[in-house]
Amino acid sequence: TLSAFNAGDEIEISIGERFAQIIFERITKPEMLYFQRSGNYMGQRGVTL
Repeated sequence: TLSAFNAGDEIEISIGERFAQIIFERITKPEMLYFQRSGNYMGQRGVTL
């Protein structure tokens, strides 16, 4: 199911007219798994509030 919502001005989509594009890509595993990451911003040291 594909759902679409227009929050702007009304538009008319005719029967058979294309209005969306879907791309499926095959992905691989990440370079570093989530639990292996430090959880800090780049260059961050210690706790920041």
